[in-house]
Amino acid sequence: MKDYPLAGKSGTAELKRSADEKGQENGLFVAYSPESPKLLMAMMIEGVEDKGGSKVVVEKVKKVFEKHHKDRF
Repeated sequence: MKDYPLAGKSGTAELKRSADEKGQENGLFVAYSPESPKLLMAMMIEGVEDKGGSKVVVEKVKKVFEKHHKDRF
C-alpha cells in the first residue's frame, strides 16, 4: 500500500498423508504496519490450492488494513 506500508509473512500449509499425493492447501498471512503497530492481523483460509495459494489471503488482509487506514484518517 502506497501510504501505509505493511510488514508480513505469508505461507502455505499442505495437508496430505504422503509426499506423492495431492492434498488440501491452507493459505496463511500475518501482517502489521511498522509505522502504526496497533493493528496486527493473522488470517488463514482453507482450500486455496486452486485459487492462487496464500496470495488470496494477502489480498484479503490488505483490504482490512486499507479500510482501517481510511477510517482512521
